[in-house]
Amino acid sequence: MPWTAVSVEFLSPDAGGRPAPTGAEYACTARFTTPDGERPEWSVVVNLTQSPPGLRFLVEAAPAHLLVPGFVLELREGRRVVGHATVQAERSTDEGEGTRGISTARRRLRDADVWSLPGRPPRIMEYV
Repeated sequence: MPWTAVSVEFLSPDAGGRPAPTGAEYACTARFTTPDGERPEWSVVVNLTQSPPGLRFLVEAAPAHLLVPGFVLELREGRRVVGHATVQAERSTDEGEGTRGISTARRRLRDADVWSLPGRPPRIMEYV
């Protein structure tokens, strides 16, 4: 299943969130609002080793067509919101491809992406 480029922000424990994950991948439930006002929840995996991070649903039946630039998902552990993921660009490759799969047209739309995890310095990805 393809990865979608996202920016990820985890809420601090003081804000009701959690410490930033330390592993390569983070699995949780994502909740979002659809265009018709529904608020479904789907299982997702966030690959934190990619730059920018990648997000994918765990099942084919999930509404991946909603993952367009600017779309925001709540990252949840049970009832608790622990962070947010904002779609930056669609990826057209399967896992392990890194940023090479970001479509050329979307690269040209942005000069740079900035993303960071709590406790880590911001990373800037420039596309040429």
